[in-house]
Parts: sequence; C-alpha cells; structure tokens
Amino acid sequence: MKLRTLLAASVFAAILSSVPAYAVTPASGYCGEGGGSENTVSWSVDADGVLTLSGQWTEDSKNFEGYMRNFLREPYGPWSKDIVKIVIKKGVRRIGSSAFRGCTKVKEVVFEDKDSPIKFSYDVFYRCESLESFTFPEKTDGISTGMFEQCINLKTVNLYPGIPYIPQRFFKECSSFGPEFVVPETCTSIGLSAFELCSSLKKVVINDACKEIDVHGFRACYDLADITIGKSVAKFGEGAFWNTAYFSQRDIVIRDMATFVQAEFRTSDVAGYWPTSSPTCYYSKIYIGDKNHPVTHIDIPEGATIIRSSHALFNIPEVKSITLPSTMKTLNGQALLSSEKTWDFIECWATTPPDVEDSGFVTTATYNRSTLYVPIGSVSAYKNHKNWGRFKNIVGKYRYEDVEDVTDNEAKVYAANGQIIVVGAKAGTMVDVYSIDGKHVYTGEETAIDAPTRGIYIVRVAGMTTKLAVN
Repeated sequence: MKLRTLLAASVFAAILSSVPAYAVTPASGYCGEGGGSENTVSWSVDADGVLTLSGQWTEDSKNFEGYMRNFLREPYGPWSKDIVKIVIKKGVRRIGSSAFRGCTKVKEVVFEDKDSPIKFSYDVFYRCESLESFTFPEKTDGISTGMFEQCINLKTVNLYPGIPYIPQRFFKECSSFGPEFVVPETCTSIGLSAFELCSSLKKVVINDACKEIDVHGFRACYDLADITIGKSVAKFGEGAFWNTAYFSQRDIVIRDMATFVQAEFRTSDVAGYWPTSSPTCYYSKIYIGDKNHPVTHIDIPEGATIIRSSHALFNIPEVKSITLPSTMKTLNGQALLSSEKTWDFIECWATTPPDVEDSGFVTTATYNRSTLYVPIGSVSAYKNHKNWGRFKNIVGKYRYEDVEDVTDNEAKVYAANGQIIVVGAKAGTMVDVYSIDGKHVYTGEETAIDAPTRGIYIVRVAGMTTKLAVN
C-alpha cells in the first residue's frame, strides 16, 4: 500500500513539474512606442506559447510607427515564462529594449519580413536561457548593448552584412558560445565586456579593420587559447584578455608587429592585474602573419617609432631576442622588461639612442649578461646614454654582416649618376637601402633610388645584400 502511495505521489509530482507556471491562455495587446503610435505594434500569445509581433511601419511611415516600446517590463504578463517561439511580422521597425528579457523558454526566433529594415535596442534577449542560435535579418540597421547577455545555451549567431562593431556586453556570459568566432571584416571595434565569460570560446580571429578591443573584451574566456590580432588593433582595454587560456599556453598570431608594439595598453594600478590587457602576457607562443611563421626572435619593422608599454612583449618565454628598427625613437616605461627574462641579445639600429626614461626598461640581468648591438658609428652615443650605457656589452656592427661587394654579387645592383639602380627584380619586389652606419635610407619598390649623399650604402633586394659606393 505504501509503495503504491509513493509511486502515485511520484507520478503526480512529475506531472506537476511539466505543467507551465501559468496556463498558456491566448492573449493580445499593444506595445507601440507612443506619441500617437501606441497601436502601431501589437502582440499576441497563442495556446502553444508562440508570441507574434505585428507592426504598421511602411517606407512612408513617420515618427515611431512600428517602433516597439522600451522597458516593457513583463509586457506579456503571465505568459512571458511560457513563450517558446517568437515570430516577428512585417511592419515592426524596432525591437524595444528588454523586449524578451527573461523569456527563459524561447528556443526559436523567426523574422517573416526579409526586405524591410529593422533595429534592435539593448538587452533584447537578456537571459533567454533556452536560445541556442540566432540569425539576424540582412536588413538589420541597428544593434545595441547586452543583446544576448546571459543566454547561457547560445552557441551560434549569424551576424548581418556590414555590422560596424560588436557592442558592449553583446555576448557576455554566453557560456556555451563558440568554439570559434571570426570578427566580421566590417567591425572596427569590440565593446566593453563583449565576450566576457564566454567560457566555451576557444579561438577568435580579429579582423584587419578592427582598431580597438575595449575593457574586459575577452575577460575570463578560460579556454581561449588561439587568438589572431589584426593589423589595425591599436588600443587594448584594461583586462581585455585577463584569464584567457587559464589552463594552457596561448597561440597568438600578430598580423602586424609594428602596429602591435606601438599600441596603447590601458592599465590599472592593481597589483597582479595590470599586464592582462595584452593577449601575449604570460606563456604565449607568438606567430607573425600566420601560423606558418612561429618566432623566437622579434624583428620590429622599419617605420615603428615607439613601444608604448611592457604589455606588448611581457613574459613570452620562446622569444629570446629582439631587433629595434632605425626609426625607433621612444621606449616607454618598462618596455623590454618582460618579467624576469634575460634577452640573449638586443639589436637597435637607431643611430641616435631612443629615449628611455625608465632605467628598469630591461632587467638587471639583461644589463649584465646580454649583448646590445648598435650601428657601428653609434657605439659611443649608446655608451654615454644614462640608461643604454648600463649595458656592459655594447657592440657596433653593420646592419647586414653578410654583405658582399657589388662586383662579386650576381644581383643587378649598381650606382650611376648619384642613384642606386636595381635591374631585373620582379615587379613589387621590396628594396631596402641603409647607410654604412646602419641608418635607414629607403624602403619601397622603386628601382632608381636617389642617394642622399656620396658614400657607401647597403642594399637589400630579393634576399641578397650588396655593398656599393655612390660617387
């Protein structure tokens, strides 16, 4: 008897657990923006838990027709928790802020009109915990912050053509999102906390148009270990990559090293927190351009004039040495400190020692043990500098030690009428010219280069280096 009673109670409890908190009784109402447009957007919920939005916007509409009201605050009354599908019909011009906030059972969103523009206010799908995928209409012409925040089962989102940026908190705490995300080529920035706590994200490719990753952009993406930094990223917000790849090494592809080392890394005075604006901080393997080019030596390209902070090169174990170009003018703060690293060697081809205000820009061990190579005519300038002069081993050298006399070189490079002439190189081949003391003179594709003065020049073209006199 007791067994039958227990079984009956269990069955009854199971039935109760499957019953919605509220009966899905069909209902309807209006949710327009107001100002005479209150009735231009209507909603209805049917017995199956399908919410339908209809609007009266047309291309001739004015003011807020078809605009859904912001802050509806449970607009669908007791039906919000039982909505499983949302259908948006033609004539709805804007989805208001928090429109579906807390509709925890929604799994599907359908846009019936493919040809009319539509915009989204902020927090539209906030905490829609059952939503697994979403596709934006192609005519989307506006998005805002926090759109998918706390959609914990969201895995994929198909963005719309021409999306200009990833707004702040857009995917925050979407713990199932991933495993890979490629930032669209049209995006120029990634907002504050845009991907924070996306703990399933393993790989991200940031495009060459993106210029900024804001504060906490990828904070606490614990499995994010494969990161490509595009050619234009020049600002990294505080904590942008804090606790990424928490349990493993990061693989970082840097598409443009000159832009990266000159980038602004915003910092905090909080101990132990400051380095994490940079993706390279702590146990990263670095690649230049793509994964076919891993590096143990960093060669900063000509044209770079500054390293803004130690964030760019902090604690990269496999990188043992670095070359600074002849155009380098300033090393800010602890630019080459890199934790407790002792560089094997540092080359600096600036004929005038770059400004270094912080004597701790390298470790004491680097001062004592590493070799500093400088242009052969600039040794005394470096030895007399208040900080560069602390290196115990400063050696002058030519930019290319393997230069050959032009008469012994098969490359067709010669001097005539005060010019350096390159013959036979393929179209688009880069030519680098340096003075004998290592000063950068020219980089480009020209085949007739004016020499600034008479003298000896080093010419690098098509993988060959020659030394010639210009009279």
